[in-house]
Amino acid sequence: MNNFRKEFLLAIVLLSLLALTVSAQKVVNNGVVKLEAGKLQPGTNIDLTGNWFYKPDYLTGKDEKPETAAPRTGDNLVGVPQFLNRVRWWLDDSEDFKKHEEARLRKLGFDTERAEEGWYKLVLDAPPLTNEKRIFIEFEGVAMKSRVFLNGQELGNHTGMFSRFAFNLTPHLKAGKNLLAVFVSMEKIPVSTVSMGQAVSVNLTASKVLSLSKGMFGPLEPEHDNHAYDLHGIWQPVKLVVRGAGKLDDVYFVPSLDGAKVNVEASASTLQNAVLKARWIDAKTSKVFAIANPVKVQLSGDKSTATLEIKNVKPKLWTPAEPNLYRLEITLESVSGEILDSWKQNVGFRTFEARGNKLFLNGKPYWLRGVNHLPYGKNPWDNALPKKLIQSMHDNNQRVTRTHATPWNEAWLDTADEIGLGISVEGIRPWAFVGKIGATPPDLFKHWLMENEDVVKRIRNHPSVLIWTIGNEMLLRDNENIEKWKQLSTVVRQTRQLDATRPIVVSSSYVRAPELFNNVIKPNDIDDGDID
Repeated sequence: MNNFRKEFLLAIVLLSLLALTVSAQKVVNNGVVKLEAGKLQPGTNIDLTGNWFYKPDYLTGKDEKPETAAPRTGDNLVGVPQFLNRVRWWLDDSEDFKKHEEARLRKLGFDTERAEEGWYKLVLDAPPLTNEKRIFIEFEGVAMKSRVFLNGQELGNHTGMFSRFAFNLTPHLKAGKNLLAVFVSMEKIPVSTVSMGQAVSVNLTASKVLSLSKGMFGPLEPEHDNHAYDLHGIWQPVKLVVRGAGKLDDVYFVPSLDGAKVNVEASASTLQNAVLKARWIDAKTSKVFAIANPVKVQLSGDKSTATLEIKNVKPKLWTPAEPNLYRLEITLESVSGEILDSWKQNVGFRTFEARGNKLFLNGKPYWLRGVNHLPYGKNPWDNALPKKLIQSMHDNNQRVTRTHATPWNEAWLDTADEIGLGISVEGIRPWAFVGKIGATPPDLFKHWLMENEDVVKRIRNHPSVLIWTIGNEMLLRDNENIEKWKQLSTVVRQTRQLDATRPIVVSSSYVRAPELFNNVIKPNDIDDGDID
């Protein structure tokens, strides 16, 4: 690449990072959402991006009950989604980025260095609901711990910034104004100043490695206190979803070059028979490409599984050079044809596999040289940023990259699907077994598996995702520790069970050296992935 092109791309990156505004949708108007009865049809999604009320913990009165206290004049309005603390991600930032971060935090209107937890609030103005309609709230990601209330009733809680969670609002939703209150807290990492030493390009501390998964977020220099390693805030989108008596719990698209299978999980509030339908629509022409034969299912409170399938079709294949997409639409209907729930997402017909020492895209040998990661973590909530950066990469014939130590969100992956960029998705827990810290404690390991499962399920329908990489430099300076290898193998096998259609890299630094493989990996039945 010539110097002019390098300087041009660098300028694009720097200018794009300065676009730090949080886009707001009209449905959220200064902390209030008015739901219209005519628009609450099953399958409808209502985006809750916008300004919510927020009150930090240090401004909450001792005897105050925030879960029932209505927002007051003077409460802060903050943009959702975003972090409520300083973003530290990857290497040290430019002075311009630091200034814009300071401006973003000042705009929040409270002391972000002091706040460790607080209350988000949203007023939902709802019409009367008919018996067959249900409304769910779905969170794409909240850091780090949360509790959700509606009209003072606790709906549930969640821990972890990378996993989705949802609650049924219907039992506590009334006609008129309703108070949604979300308590969000940092992890509050126990004090630890133990240095884990030097990775390839960063310094590591126990505060970063021995805590809940945060990907690349947090400082990479050891002189920071633990507060700097912590995060809090609704940092990914939130939406309301309208459903009937049935629910599509999961959809898994498994393509081939001349067909596809769609594995569906569904459930219902009451025992009933239902019908699953699927069709594919060309994203460019809006013409129907294929329709699967409907499948009858019996629904209950437990999840039922079914497979929809199309064969002997001739789709336009997806590649980074020619990213052909089809909109997959799944509907769950009653036997009388009433829509109970629906799901739609752009998908691509393509295969990617490792055979011997070669990679194959759509059955043909594929040679790739990936470029290093984009600055996703600096501003993950700006949906315009990936369009600028990925388009620039695509136009300059850079067709493969990695999501370094942090999986991308839907906006970034959708853009990679649409513009054409192959992705190696790196997992949520980089340097998990670095140095002499021992294996991951059981509670943290269980949580890691929970979040990894949700990340894989969320991402596996994207054609741009070519490779799973479990993590970055996972066994740095302790590469023959069998106990650690067994835990890492468990994550590999879980990922493979959830999605067997893509090759797996066990660690970005792993090389299958003969001595290590013969003395450690093979005798202990360790799954070390497909590519080194």
